[in-house]
Amino acid sequence: MFGYRKLRKALRGIDAHLWFEDIVVLADVVVDRALAGICDDSDDDKYLAAAVEGRASHVVTGDRRFLALGEHAGVAIVTPRAFLDLIGS
Repeated sequence: MFGYRKLRKALRGIDAHLWFEDIVVLADVVVDRALAGICDDSDDDKYLAAAVEGRASHVVTGDRRFLALGEHAGVAIVTPRAFLDLIGS
């Protein structure tokens, strides 16, 4: 995970391991739910399935093909900027 250039940049000055521990503590574990054929890229279906199962309000991604879906089952698919604007207001 820390191999992602954008993530390393975002975590600059932050202890990445402590950040990850916070994610683990705050995360909700959900049952693996099969969802197929929703996203253009079938690899993205698992993220959308987890969001639906976990009753998430948003999926945050920079993937243009995933963003093109816009929304599914009440889960909005937004850019990081759009999400930051949303939570900042």
